[in-house]
Amino acid sequence: MSAIKRQQIGALLLVLPLLLPVPAAAERSAGEAEEALGIRILGVYRSAEGYLLDLRYRVEDAERAAPVLDRRVKPRLVAARDGRELAVPVSAKVGSLRQTTLKPEAGRGYFMLFANPARGIGAEERVTLVIGDRRIENLIVE
Repeated sequence: MSAIKRQQIGALLLVLPLLLPVPAAAERSAGEAEEALGIRILGVYRSAEGYLLDLRYRVEDAERAAPVLDRRVKPRLVAARDGRELAVPVSAKVGSLRQTTLKPEAGRGYFMLFANPARGIGAEERVTLVIGDRRIENLIVE
């Protein structure tokens, strides 16, 4: 595959989640997320034929959400079933497949993509979002 094709695919992976509609809010742990991190989890969705997990969230409190959007903080998803940890992939050309900012905006939606090698985590499985020392448990992959 040519370098140009790889670059185009990488750019598409970044832009595609922004073009997709954001599904209805998942109420499973929204209260906990808002309390701890100032965000509301909208859902965790399989993407790219299951090779990526797309975490969507909306900032409710910009000040408390600042660590979530800090590029130095490395979020991960942990599978409840076996403890497998998924990280946000980082491409040499495109960078991290998540949004970061120094000034989060309340009411704005953001995303993080997590690599899901071999499609190890499927639909209806429970995962935990870990950001720093904060944990948001029992998120269900849709």
